[in-house]
Amino acid sequence: MSIVPPKVALLIPAYNCQEELNATVRQLPAEEPLHILIVDDGSTPPMQPPPCDPVHTLEIVRNKVNRKVHGALRRGCAILAAQGFAYVARLDAGDFALPDRFRLQRAFLDEHPDVAIVGSAYHLLENGRESHYRYSLDDAQIRKLILFRDQLCHPAVMMRLDAVLAVGNYRDAYPCVEDRDLFVRLLSRFKAANLPEFLTRKIEHSGSVTVRHRRRMLTSLLRLQLAYMRPRCAADWAGLAKTACHWLLPHWLFDWLKLRYLHAFEASSEADAEPVPAAVLRLATTPAGQHTGCTANDGA
Repeated sequence: MSIVPPKVALLIPAYNCQEELNATVRQLPAEEPLHILIVDDGSTPPMQPPPCDPVHTLEIVRNKVNRKVHGALRRGCAILAAQGFAYVARLDAGDFALPDRFRLQRAFLDEHPDVAIVGSAYHLLENGRESHYRYSLDDAQIRKLILFRDQLCHPAVMMRLDAVLAVGNYRDAYPCVEDRDLFVRLLSRFKAANLPEFLTRKIEHSGSVTVRHRRRMLTSLLRLQLAYMRPRCAADWAGLAKTACHWLLPHWLFDWLKLRYLHAFEASSEADAEPVPAAVLRLATTPAGQHTGCTANDGA
């Protein structure tokens, strides 16, 4: 009996983070067979194949020089499209996919051919503090708020590869926010959705792009918001004002306000959140101390 190849590919860019990559791949759920493509973005020494469940297949391609995250993702999507995969899921080294994530997202895209990208709720561990995020579920609300605040968590999405290539793939026009750039372009032609389940655990630390390149990221986001601004959309204006305030505020003040108001947000979001299964909680808490030094290809 012939083996049916995976329909879903998992794309992971990696740069000098062998330990984090090993942990991420080792703990991938096995309900949905995956082809795991790791783009080693010029690591020294080169990344080695991590251990994975035999239900999955694994491939590593290597960039001779560091092409930054957009370059690694662009190459990865082109390779996977040429290999005939229908869907590409995203995950970063050091982050964790929770049980049933890929099966649920693949089934959703199978059942909704007009949707090109589907995300989910996710847990975020930041500086030892865990919070929980849910985004808008339906396309209309995602579309309305996409320039106001994040509506899709990049390491938690699955996308149709033909749609990604149809809008130009990842690109370097907006460094550090290449994900939001791609999402806006996808929404210009296709629909988006989020699943309500918590399906990803994201780790953010002092070495991440968001922390180390905050000012550059905010500058790119301002440019992106201006480029795609809808003059009659109040949410777009609010998003532009919010980003400008973030850019202007001293880093310590921004962090203080974020910590102060994040606590209130957590209380409300946890009150609305469905209980997280015990198995998910065990998976989410086991590796926390192992992933403090991963620096993905950083867009610097």
